[in-house]
Amino acid sequence: MTVPRLSILKLLIALLVILPLAVLSSAEAAKKKAATPPPPLKAIYEAPMTVALVRSSEAGCEPLCPEWISAEGEITAATPALFRQVFKVLGKRRLPVLIRSPGGSINHALVIGRMIRKRQLDVAVGWTFYRGCTADAKACALPKEQKGSYRGVAYDALGFCNSACSLVLASGTTRLASSRSSVGVHQARTKFVQERLLYREYYRIVNGKKKIISRKLVSRKPGKSYEKFGMYKGLRNDLTAYLKDMGVSLALFDDMDRAPPTDIYQLTPKRMMELKLITSFNTVQTLTTPKNCVGTMAIASCLLIEPPKTKAVPVLAGVGGEGAAVKEAPMTFIVARGYAGPCEPLCPQWIAAEGEITPESVKALKATLRQIAGKKLPVIINSPGGDFDAALAMGGMIHDARLDIVVARTGYRDCQPAKRSCALPNGAASPGFIVNLGKCQGSCMFVLAGGKKRYVAQGNAIFTIRRPDDYGAKAAIPASSVRLHGYFESLGIDNSLLKFMNELRKGDERALPPGFSQQVGLVSAEIDPMALVGHNACFPTEPASYCVKLQ
Repeated sequence: MTVPRLSILKLLIALLVILPLAVLSSAEAAKKKAATPPPPLKAIYEAPMTVALVRSSEAGCEPLCPEWISAEGEITAATPALFRQVFKVLGKRRLPVLIRSPGGSINHALVIGRMIRKRQLDVAVGWTFYRGCTADAKACALPKEQKGSYRGVAYDALGFCNSACSLVLASGTTRLASSRSSVGVHQARTKFVQERLLYREYYRIVNGKKKIISRKLVSRKPGKSYEKFGMYKGLRNDLTAYLKDMGVSLALFDDMDRAPPTDIYQLTPKRMMELKLITSFNTVQTLTTPKNCVGTMAIASCLLIEPPKTKAVPVLAGVGGEGAAVKEAPMTFIVARGYAGPCEPLCPQWIAAEGEITPESVKALKATLRQIAGKKLPVIINSPGGDFDAALAMGGMIHDARLDIVVARTGYRDCQPAKRSCALPNGAASPGFIVNLGKCQGSCMFVLAGGKKRYVAQGNAIFTIRRPDDYGAKAAIPASSVRLHGYFESLGIDNSLLKFMNELRKGDERALPPGFSQQVGLVSAEIDPMALVGHNACFPTEPASYCVKLQ
């Protein structure tokens, strides 16, 4: 019989361990930060992903408003835990996921995607414009009554989903990416990290064989590391199984191979449909519009919050005789510049005209025209109307400057136009983006008429008109059909528009019949404003004259 004995303490030969970490190049590049802090405009590329519960802040949706999950930033090892926290709060509720991301870790994107598919959630390429606190602002405390839910509006314009983000998009039950957003892929880049590990082991020799009793790590030292482009066998197997489970074509691998890790291959909407990467070209508004919460057909993402009891608020009259339920802020003029990665370093600029038209609006417009020093920037206007004489004067100034004008809204990342905090010193342009949901009511129409080309956002603009005698109740010179006749004639607008206005009843405010505004020459065309001042406007070989490089 062999008697077992305890061997002397031995140090083992260091073990070489190779740990594969599959990431896409956009995530790796994002981690190589410059020595100086990056400018705030590129925060979405630099910051780890934030995941937040958001409730629509669009006017009129309370007390039953849609909610969604906002996911923006780089996918990291911490991101799955953020999704789990939000899912824990939601319980069994099913909310759509709006994602905007430059990519990140493939492994963790697969984990997130499987969680989303398990809960049968919809996914759309888009982002959230926050009202109040933003999800990435650690110093901003949400009001207690919001119960951990942010407030905001969902948009798809300037939305993007690159690299590993496309795998999260693939997980949605419904998968949306509109023409105003972008989805890109490229080769995977696998980083192999070597470490030298030193262990201490105790063992016994039993019947001539070594039996390990205990093992303890003594030290860990970094070794050499290297990268490989493309997929190693294990990663390809994981992605193959994942895409099959999600119902996405494996031909996506061919598109990934079209671009190296240092570049992005943009997928066309048609190609995404062929790959079944998306199920529809619809916008994020399909999932987040307050209209989804109207009537008995309210969808699962709508949540009822009973409003607190408050005293009735008196109705305020509008300026210049045009009544309004709520008095809006006077019009501001901000020189805005498109922001976010898709357009840099050459992005479009425009004049954002927002608010109610007052006599002071004429002076403000003059100052803005001096600021742009002859540049032919388009005017993006969103207004409930206002002072009759001021509107005619503004239309004449825009006509003389030969500027195009579009009915749409301008949103800003970190400022409030009504408080003038968007006005930057030394003529700098404020970072902004275009929102289709604009309005041009009442006397705003006369400002619109002054444009060299006059555009209205496709199907999304609120555009109304009134009887001539209803304008200018407080104007210096009373409005009249004769005066408007001369104004329209000088701008090449057909007299049938004035005839239509004269046939309206006093106090009535009407939308123009479909196609009528183009027929009379008031509107040149219905367009997607992003085609005029979106990031694609600066991509052609001869970009628009109002595309400006960031200094």
